[in-house]
Amino acid sequence: MGLEDRVRMKPFGGNDDDRRSIRDLYVPSDKNVGFINCISVTPRPTRNVDASGRLVLGNHYHEVVPLEVFYLAQGRSRVVLEDIDTKERLEVDLEQHGMLQVPRRVAHTFLAEPSSILIAYILGVAPDFNPNDRSVYIAYELVKPTK
Repeated sequence: MGLEDRVRMKPFGGNDDDRRSIRDLYVPSDKNVGFINCISVTPRPTRNVDASGRLVLGNHYHEVVPLEVFYLAQGRSRVVLEDIDTKERLEVDLEQHGMLQVPRRVAHTFLAEPSSILIAYILGVAPDFNPNDRSVYIAYELVKPTK
């Protein structure tokens, strides 16, 4: 195996639609397994948006993901969080290069401005974890899109 084969990576999966583009990257480690999702919001999302035209992303929580770390590489986003056990709720404004972590059983929704780029690091999951398995994302509506 040549050097290029050892260093070059390809996305694990992903999908595109008129709202956003997602690319999934597998990050192996000796101690745990992680995944990176890169989410690019389109310049003019037309569905799943709030009254301000921000794309509503998430509206879910996880049982099998111990921790997600989010990095806003471009744009701005309001993040709505709720501990599903205590019902404690928090809203955070993320600016470009802002970061936050979301522990297990904390519902999260991003209200991302058009053209934002959000990078999600999914950490500490089992080797057979599949980020494309919809059962990983347990629906929990914090924000209802207006259209």
